[in-house]
Amino acid sequence: NKKIAHKIAIGYFFSGVIVQSMKVFFRIPRPWILDSRINPSQEMIETATGYSFPSGHTQTATSACYSLLDTFKKKGILLILFIFPFFMMLSRMYVLVHSPLDVTVSFLVSASIVLFSLYYLNKDYDSHLQHILIFMFILSIIGFAYTVSVVNQGIVTYELAEDSIKMMGATAGFTIGCFLETNYLKFE
Repeated sequence: NKKIAHKIAIGYFFSGVIVQSMKVFFRIPRPWILDSRINPSQEMIETATGYSFPSGHTQTATSACYSLLDTFKKKGILLILFIFPFFMMLSRMYVLVHSPLDVTVSFLVSASIVLFSLYYLNKDYDSHLQHILIFMFILSIIGFAYTVSVVNQGIVTYELAEDSIKMMGATAGFTIGCFLETNYLKFE
């Protein structure tokens, strides 16, 4: 179902652009950098890239699950979709790569963006899809320009900005592809 795919992708990329922009803007280090008493495993340290605030894993889980809330009708499935992001939040804190603030802000930002997008799309899907795509494209360009500027100024290292740059590029690519497909290709 192409509409479901659009909703999931919009939830993921829209919230991803905001979360990754926030990471580069606030530049809050990982918990073990802020407090030497926090000792995550070496494997967790190696896989926890970029800044800590807000949590990218929480953003992904929240956007994926909450994008589907208006798709399913069974209460059991809805309950799983609703609570799964909370398990992700707990797991990121349990392995000591995020603080409660990191995961809470990411959840609130991502859930708000996804629920707003679903509400907006459901009012007039075809025209509102185009509005959201254009807005996301503009946000990704602004986010990319900001991220590259702070890297070029030496404020942020490329390694700490890499996830943000990838998200901005992927979002721009998605919005262009989706815009072209829905307006010209119109694949059924």
